[in-house]
Amino acid sequence: MITRRAFLAGAGVAAAGSLIGWRVAQRSGDLTLDNGLVQGRWSIADGVLRAIDISDRASGQSLPLSADVCALVFRDGTTVGTTALRVTGDARVSVLAGDPRAARLAARLPGHALTVELADAAGRVRVTCRAELRAGSRYVRQEVRLEAISGEVAITDVRLVDLDVAGAAVRGEVRGSPIVAGSWFLGFEHPLAEVSVENGHARASLARELPLRPGAAVVYSSVVGFAAPGQLRRDFLTYLERERAHPYRPFLHYNSWYDIGYFSKFDEAGALGAIAAVGRELHERRGVHLDSFLFDDGWDDPHTLWRFHAGFPRGFKRVREAAARYGAAPGVWLSPWGGYGKPKEDRLSFGREQGFETNAGGFALSGPKYYARFRETCLDMMRRYGVNQFKFDGTGNVAHAIPGSAFDSDFSAMLALIADLRAEKPDLYVNLTSGTYPSPFFLRHADSIWRGGEDHDFAGVGSDRQRWITYRDADTYAGIVKKGPLFPLNSLMLHGVIYARHANHLDSDPGGDFTSDVRAYFGTGTQLQELYITPALLSPANWDALAEAARWARERAAILVDTHWVGGDPGALAVYGHAAWGSG
Repeated sequence: MITRRAFLAGAGVAAAGSLIGWRVAQRSGDLTLDNGLVQGRWSIADGVLRAIDISDRASGQSLPLSADVCALVFRDGTTVGTTALRVTGDARVSVLAGDPRAARLAARLPGHALTVELADAAGRVRVTCRAELRAGSRYVRQEVRLEAISGEVAITDVRLVDLDVAGAAVRGEVRGSPIVAGSWFLGFEHPLAEVSVENGHARASLARELPLRPGAAVVYSSVVGFAAPGQLRRDFLTYLERERAHPYRPFLHYNSWYDIGYFSKFDEAGALGAIAAVGRELHERRGVHLDSFLFDDGWDDPHTLWRFHAGFPRGFKRVREAAARYGAAPGVWLSPWGGYGKPKEDRLSFGREQGFETNAGGFALSGPKYYARFRETCLDMMRRYGVNQFKFDGTGNVAHAIPGSAFDSDFSAMLALIADLRAEKPDLYVNLTSGTYPSPFFLRHADSIWRGGEDHDFAGVGSDRQRWITYRDADTYAGIVKKGPLFPLNSLMLHGVIYARHANHLDSDPGGDFTSDVRAYFGTGTQLQELYITPALLSPANWDALAEAARWARERAAILVDTHWVGGDPGALAVYGHAAWGSG
């Protein structure tokens, strides 16, 4: 029984070595996956697949599952569960060989999978059910692949969690929240999932706008896991660390916002100057590892739609070369809905003239023409300029399809885009900002999400910098800790360290609180380490404080991954803080 974990090791590496202790059974229609920690059971009888239960081996506790692995709701109102479908062919057991180069930690680990194919009697849809269990995991994942057989199939809802669970409750106030029941956790692994518990019945489902089309299969997944007594948050984090798009990693970078650009254009000379100044002070003089230099709004010509303005005659070619001198690469801001203020108005005006799709929020990423342009821009940034991070700022429209679209919504389009980009560059850092909320399942796609609220503001008492800290943490408490208590604080965009020429009341430090600000920020454990700084404003002591905190956080990454909230509401001036621990 595992009781303590250093997450980057215990979440995968230490358990990855072998399949000793496994039991995989396929006898007389009984199907079992057992890795010595958890066991999943299914059966096939008379051509019907049924889920049975998931068991924790150490405690002996079992969670009975709904017999239906999933249920499909058709547009005519009928609901068809997988027990109403017929098994086609034999169940398959496959050995999963861990790939040490995989971005997703779980994919680096060995394991087993069970696969069963089903079809409905009407010949409308083929359903492939797949259960997966990896070495060292205390959870079982189930995937469902849906494929139209001959023509379009109007499926309006897909249910992956639909069962009676004593003591169940939704742990969160947003879509895509997990369900917990004692030491068990369950979830539909999608941030748009609708989740509810009523009278002890737990349900998680995902609405579909578009019909299922031949040749365009879709895959949905769910999880059932078990936590050690008193360790729900930590064991859910262990699951998430394995299954997120990329494990936790400090990602230190400069951001041009508030410095060389603030609702204004900047050029190649300004970008190169910022790279040289930050690289010299942090990397050359103080030995700090820098990951990226991100260039926010201000690099593009709004009248071309995501093309460089004249101030970047070579695009980011020289930016890439300059960043590489400090061991880093460029990052870039792009806004799916078009940005903010006058630049957004200009982009939309040009875009509409060119036939790019829009909706009430701005550009429609789910529109075929706009999606193609946005995707082309992202891939070009990666291939030509070595971009290693995207700040995707603004994704709306979670429920409506654009005519002619292959996607149910702009959110669905964004998730598909991220999958394409990660296929090209598995270690890409993706920061999803405005439009997100604390569903842990965003992290199966993105590396971080926005905390919510204003970029920066002030609350409480003390100097401007102390009041900024209070505001930032109060936003985090209200929007993340309370609304998504199982969302890891290590994966938030907090808006970083701010000491820049265009930052209202944070362009100076008369109270001498910069060091406190820096230490408080890196102590949050967030992996997205943003520096909104104007280099000329920082003193040698300020640079020393930044370097010390950045090195401290990177050296303690295996502990800071566990960062969680302690105490109360900063907005009420309650005592609060961040805590983390790890073994070893």
